[in-house]
Amino acid sequence: MKESTAKEKILKNIRNGLIQTSAVPCNENIDLENQIFVQSEDEIDITFAKEFVKNGGKFIYCENFNEFTEEFTTLMSREDFTSKEILCKQNDASKILIQAGIDYISTTKESTKIDIGICNCEYLISRTGTIIVSSGIEDSVKILSLSEIAIVIATPSQIIPDIKISMQKLQDKYKNLPSVINYVSGPTLHYCFENKPSQGVGVKELYLILIDNMY
Repeated sequence: MKESTAKEKILKNIRNGLIQTSAVPCNENIDLENQIFVQSEDEIDITFAKEFVKNGGKFIYCENFNEFTEEFTTLMSREDFTSKEILCKQNDASKILIQAGIDYISTTKESTKIDIGICNCEYLISRTGTIIVSSGIEDSVKILSLSEIAIVIATPSQIIPDIKISMQKLQDKYKNLPSVINYVSGPTLHYCFENKPSQGVGVKELYLILIDNMY
């Protein structure tokens, strides 16, 4: 119990530190000599949270569904998301929207820009803080391609150590791999010009809500 509580405190501290999160920096002095990945001493969920925040994502940890309901409702109100059009393809989130009397849509045209999109994902890559979505989950690829703001909901069981495991996991899940598999590592920053990040087409704000115990 003490170990679990300690982990929860760390994950919540990461969440609370998001106020200080800055844009993903551009770095001209990239070290190509040293090993690309350094083995983390943290557990994979903590490593994911740290890397996701480094990438410019906004991480929210919830212990259970009741806390998820509270955090999700607070987020919608605090960021004034209720005034925007919301596309929701996540059943648990849609239940909360209905309970709170917040309007949302469940379908949209193929290329229509989305104000806020809420979806599930396939897996989370701990080492790089990356979210994996595929055409196997309805509209998740579209939401993470066309939304100004995207909210992804996941559980710790979806966290895997690194990218090489993801393909085997997807193969086992679907038999035939989905036609589209996207790896999303934070808000879209396509390139740097004069060492300044330039916002590309895609998600401007990316939230990941990790629910420890969904039910």
